[in-house]
Amino acid sequence: MGRSGGELALALARAMPDGQVVGVDVAGPMLREGLVAARRTPAAGRVHLALGDGLALPFPDNAFDCATTAFMIRNVSDVR
Repeated sequence: MGRSGGELALALARAMPDGQVVGVDVAGPMLREGLVAARRTPAAGRVHLALGDGLALPFPDNAFDCATTAFMIRNVSDVR
């Protein structure tokens, strides 16, 4: 999550002061980096990080108002 999802999640939280943000990464070490960064910001209580695969997200359909990605599409062999 460090230079991708973690930073994106924190930027989204700053841009949406009333919103909750969930960052997902498939790599545990990247999640740990994201957790360290998230704890140092005023938005820490609104940023939640989860271990998951972008092709099989651990959330029900319609769980979010919006979604975005940083660097995921380049790792997907069949974008459709």
